[in-house]
Amino acid sequence: VLATALAEDAHPVVASLADAAGNTGSATQVLTVDTTVPVVSINGGDTRSTDDTSPWIFGTSAEKAGTTVRVAVAGQNLRATVEPGGAWGVSARTMSVGKHRVVATITDAAGNTGTDTQVLTVGGAGPVDPDPTYRPDAAIRRAGGKFVGAGAYGPDQRVTQQLRTRRTATFEVRLANRGDSADALVVRGARRTAKFKVTYLVGGRNVTAEVIAGTYRTSTLAPGAVALLVVKVTRTARAKAGDRRAFEIRAASAHAPARQDTVTAVVRR
Repeated sequence: VLATALAEDAHPVVASLADAAGNTGSATQVLTVDTTVPVVSINGGDTRSTDDTSPWIFGTSAEKAGTTVRVAVAGQNLRATVEPGGAWGVSARTMSVGKHRVVATITDAAGNTGTDTQVLTVGGAGPVDPDPTYRPDAAIRRAGGKFVGAGAYGPDQRVTQQLRTRRTATFEVRLANRGDSADALVVRGARRTAKFKVTYLVGGRNVTAEVIAGTYRTSTLAPGAVALLVVKVTRTARAKAGDRRAFEIRAASAHAPARQDTVTAVVRR
């Protein structure tokens, strides 16, 4: 049987059959629909130079640890593994002096494929280290759900929860360093209102005052490493049906404050 279009989510599937005697058998399945292209990036940007004829190629990904990254360069088909925190790396065999195209490819469990490319110049005047690239990446989800905004930097990185029958909604914000250099992320979040109060937590510690003031700072994160911020929004007695509040959470690079990413936790009464 062909289902109508399903939204990205986990959907329960139940198949049942009854025989002529009225006996019923059934089977269940959880069907996960995932059409999001996975994110993979190569450290150093679009172009990089090195004097090493057997260079290491490093990068990051938002996919889970253990996922395979395939790297093609100079006729070599290499494999790397995503480590906890998102970093990956692989060493190429000896390459000729000159320009080589590097292609990194990653495929998620649903079969979606993401790629990144780089022009790597081997040899010449010696190693040329690229300028550090600082790239904070914030992603948000309802507790236990799927992250929205990983590897994306547009305005539509938001998750909405209803507060009709319950008083508190919990969101999780993943703060990732997608740059190629170690960096700390400075976090600022929206404050409470008369109708909705908000609490920001890190590892169970209440950091609400620091986040609202914009002074909360993660520990120094290696490229690909992440930190988790928990956001709890509770409706007060003043919240009426139809009331809505959007809590923006912004992460900025400590080294390059203009590099920012913002996600939004939305609640409705």
